[in-house]
This record gives sequence, structure tokens and C-alpha cells, in this order.
Amino acid sequence: MKPLVTPPPEAAAFFPDRSRRRWRRHPRRPAARRRGARLAALAAGALAAGVMTAAPAEALGTVCTVNGEAQAASEENDHTISGIPGVDNTIVCNCSLAAGDTVVTPVGGTTTLTIVGPVAGTITSQGASDTIEVAPLIGEGVAPGGVINLMGEASDLTVTAGDPEAPGQPGPVGNAGTISVQEGTADITVLGGHGDTADGGAGNTGSITGGAADADIDVEGGDSYGDDPSDSGGVGNSGSITGGNAGSIAVDGGDGEGQAAGGAGNTGTVTAGPGPGVGATEITVTGGDGPGGGSAGNEGTITATSDAPTTITVDGGDALGADAPTPPPANSGLIEGGPGDTTILVTGGDSAGDTGGDGNGSGGEITGGEGQNTIEITGGDGTVTGGTANAADATVTGGPLDDAITLVAGLPVVDNASNEGTVDGGGGVNSCVFTPTASLGTVINCGITCPPVDPAGAEGGTPDGA
Repeated sequence: MKPLVTPPPEAAAFFPDRSRRRWRRHPRRPAARRRGARLAALAAGALAAGVMTAAPAEALGTVCTVNGEAQAASEENDHTISGIPGVDNTIVCNCSLAAGDTVVTPVGGTTTLTIVGPVAGTITSQGASDTIEVAPLIGEGVAPGGVINLMGEASDLTVTAGDPEAPGQPGPVGNAGTISVQEGTADITVLGGHGDTADGGAGNTGSITGGAADADIDVEGGDSYGDDPSDSGGVGNSGSITGGNAGSIAVDGGDGEGQAAGGAGNTGTVTAGPGPGVGATEITVTGGDGPGGGSAGNEGTITATSDAPTTITVDGGDALGADAPTPPPANSGLIEGGPGDTTILVTGGDSAGDTGGDGNGSGGEITGGEGQNTIEITGGDGTVTGGTANAADATVTGGPLDDAITLVAGLPVVDNASNEGTVDGGGGVNSCVFTPTASLGTVINCGITCPPVDPAGAEGGTPDGA
């Protein structure tokens, strides 16, 4: 499991009077480390290439070294490069894995596989503890049609997209193919490529599935170094991510550097597990931050599936520039609880500009699961006015049991509200806490508890029927 991140003391608050600044669950790998990993992989490949025997280029497919000995994919070996059974293997492929070619690690033992180029073919990992790194200098990590199958007892996979093919092009996609796990344990990290003066690359536009494994899946869009607010970090996931029988899923949109905006966290589908009763019990989706603007956390679908208590956290990206527009809502898609108890936490993006982002925006739908639900939605903070927790045309719905729903407007509270949409507690005996209570929108089957009134004049009051 990856360690949780502890924020440094000197960065405790986004604004001086604020303490609820959200933090990424996992540390982002800075650009220097991403490029360093690719250069290290390239250096390893270059050393390995020195032992390869020369052959006509047209006669060779993918060329790799296996424990220092060259292998080439060809008709004679069914276009397959294989590790040696019974020993630990080091396999280095100095260029891409071509379409139609396969690299197979042997059952048992440990294999370290490095591919310094896009994967357009197939990787089949079968070892007891395999480490796989795909780190092209240029282009996508896993290309459309590329496949990585993790079938061993334990797998550690890192896919880092390379740089754009030409200046001014968007960053390449981390995974545009298929990554799947069969069983065991798996740690999967997929990183979109940086866009130097354009958008960052998406983390995943293809498919990632955790199977029956205990799988930790971490996907990040690439950062953008664009000089215009129309440039943005890459979307974390616009494809499909399905967790394993257990584990976690973290999806981050890319950050904007320079004048760029952040990228959305999820515009595709994130499903906790392969079926009812099992799945990741921690799902975190975060929009990217940027001087040019914040970003949405979720515009797609997030679904919990586990019988075990599950936490879904969705955060909008922060607008770091004083002239940045209002961040998009943290959620304008669908968030669904699972069969077990579900905690859903949604926080709008903060803004160094005038207005904070809404928590659950227009068209957003948050639905509790079949167990007991705790739903907390908070608007983002701004410098003039905060965001609304649950906006007009947004809905929050509890489940069949007793649920607790909390809506808190962002700061400062001026013309924003805790609820302008619809809150339906569902079955059971439900409790709602709204801050402030000046505007309650539509509330169904939820007993409203008024927050304490600040004697200094904080907004409060007693709604009709409370």
C-alpha cells in the first residue's frame, strides 16, 4: 500500500482563516523525477543494447535483452520474447514493444522488465514478484491496442508517458490501451505526459481493471506549462477504471503551470470493483490546480461496490490566479454509494479570484448506497464569495437506512448557500445539517438541525418546520 501524504506545517491553509484545504492522497511525481525515470530506463536500455548482435532491421521485430542476451521477436519464436524459467530475470527493451509482439515473464521468480518506448504489443507478467516500467521518452505509454496482463502473485507496474512528438503538441496519454490484473496484489501507477506549451496528456483513456486482486490504482493526468488559461492539465481518467476485489483508486487531473488551468479528475467511469460485494474501499478523485483556473473533480460516474465501508472523496481543483474564473463544480456527474456503508465527501475548488467553486453543481447527482450513508458537501472558498454546497438543479439522495447529510457553503458567505437544489434523505430516519440555513432549497425526509448561531453575527436562524 502507498503511504498517505502529510501536508507540511507551513502549508496548512489556503487562506489565513482556513483549515480544510484538501491534500492529494498520494504525492505527485514532479516533472524532474518523471524525466529522470525515463532517462534511467533509456540508459539501462543503451547498456543492454551494446550486447545485441547486429541484424538486418527488416528481419527484426521488437529487440530486447534477457539477462544480457539479445532476443528478437520473429516468426521463429512466435513473435514472443520470454524470460528464463527458474531464475530471476532482467529484461530491457530499448525501443517500443511493437504491435503483434509479446513479452512474457516466467511463472515464479522475479522479473524486472523495462520498456523504453510505447507498448503497442502485449506484456504478460506471471512472476511471483514482477516489476514493470514503461517509460518512453516520446509518445504514449500504452498505445491503442497495447495490452498489459498482470497474472502473477504480485506486480508493480509504472507507466509514464513521454514528451510530445513536436513542440506545441499536447502531452501524450499514459494508457490508451488495456491494463488488467488477474489476482494476487498489484500496484499500478499511470502518468500522462506533460504538455510544454499545450494541454497535458490524459492519464487513462483506455481500460484499467483490477480483477480479483488487491489492487492499488493511481492515475494522473500530465501537467501543462502553457502560457494561456485556455491550456490545461490533462484529464486524469476519460476511459474506464475498475478496481479489484480490494484496494484503492486515486485519480488526479494534471496541474496547470505557467498560466494554464488544471485538468478535470474524471470524465469517464470509475467503478470500485468487478461486481457487487467486492471492490476498492477508498476512491479519491481530484481536479488539478492552476493559475489559469481550477477544474472539475468528477464529470463522469463514480460507483462504490463493496460490502465493506467505503469512502469516496471528490475535490475540485483550485484556481490559483487572482484573475482566474470561478472553478467548475467539484461534481457535476454521478456519484453512487455501494451495498455497504458509504461516506461521500465532496469539496468545491478554492479560488484566489472572486468566487469559490460549487460542491455539487448543476446536473450533479449524489446517491447514497444501501448501507448507512454519511454525505458531506462543501462549497469552495473565494476572496469575495464562496461556492454553494448543493447548487440549483443538483440532487443529493440518501439510501434506505438512517443517513447523515451535511451541506456547508464556502467562505465568505455572501450570495451563496448551503442548498439551492434538492436533498432527499430516502428511507429511514435521516438528519441534515445545513450551514447557513438562510436558503434551504427542497428538503425531503430529512430532519434539519440548525448549526449554533455565532453571537458575533454569523448567519443562522430556524427554518420553517425544523
